[in-house]
Amino acid sequence: MNEQIITMGTARQMIHISDRKNLTITGVEDVQSFNETGIILMTCLGMLAVDGVGLRITHLSRESGEMYIEGEIGGVVFFDPAEPKKKRGFFK
Repeated sequence: MNEQIITMGTARQMIHISDRKNLTITGVEDVQSFNETGIILMTCLGMLAVDGVGLRITHLSRESGEMYIEGEIGGVVFFDPAEPKKKRGFFK
């Protein structure tokens, strides 16, 4: 079980990965893009990218900011939207 709770000011976010197959994220504000290999989100702490295989958003609540993702989770990366695209690792 992998769980990370991040707090910045009053913003709070929890990321929980179970068996690299289930991902729960809180603090989700918007989904920028998604497909079976990647999901880009705006969260209360900035942009977040999830990559993997066979990804599916199984639950999204805009009211609570909770999102559940199923599939083979390959990675979760925070990035600064102002950062030049060439410096990002994926989703160029």
